[in-house]
Amino acid sequence: MYLPPVRQAIHIAGRLSIILTQVSCNFTDFLDNWARSLRTVGHTRFVAIAEDNFSLTHLHQRYPGHGCLSPYASLRRAAPLCRYSTGVYADVVIERGFYLAHYLEQGYDVLYSDIDIVFFRDPLPLLALSDAVLTAASDQDAHGEPCACTGFLYVRADTPLQRKWATRFCHQWSASLKQRRGWNQPRFNELIQPWLRQNCTAQRLPIDPRSSRNTHHLCAGIATRHAAPPSPSSA
Repeated sequence: MYLPPVRQAIHIAGRLSIILTQVSCNFTDFLDNWARSLRTVGHTRFVAIAEDNFSLTHLHQRYPGHGCLSPYASLRRAAPLCRYSTGVYADVVIERGFYLAHYLEQGYDVLYSDIDIVFFRDPLPLLALSDAVLTAASDQDAHGEPCACTGFLYVRADTPLQRKWATRFCHQWSASLKQRRGWNQPRFNELIQPWLRQNCTAQRLPIDPRSSRNTHHLCAGIATRHAAPPSPSSA
């Protein structure tokens, strides 16, 4: 997969990070709100992957140097059909793991955010406090059980082994959705379980006690602890 070189990297605690999102033609107004809220917390650098030519034009006009066209864009059906919960929308979110893996392979830590998120504070200093390889916002599944939300993911790797683990998991996530269709968040939570059982532990990030009580929903970390990932047959 080819995506252009990153020119919008951010230096956080001596590390190179990127803030990543996806946008399609039905959601360019969401992108504007997202970018505005990101700017209010001090970040003007981000990478937005356009899933069609309309949104790419919007990016070039409003945010020069911040956007690139998805390598899968030519495979989409009519762009106006890319509405939430439609089949085309599901096709778009399937690629998320591939995008994360691509930038991890380039040596970046990645904060992926859906464009319906609003930032009230800069999340990166808080995320840097954790040694989790993968940090996700918390959510509830259809049965009310806690689960990881794939709309806010931070992936970092301090060692080559951790980077290999994170890249492999992200590839596995998107590849499994191409092989067996389904919604991306339940599949993510299904696939993370073998890692949690064999070589990972879950942890919660420290929360600022001065902030809203609801901030305990911000994130839950998943950190790899052992040297070897599980075998493909168990993942």
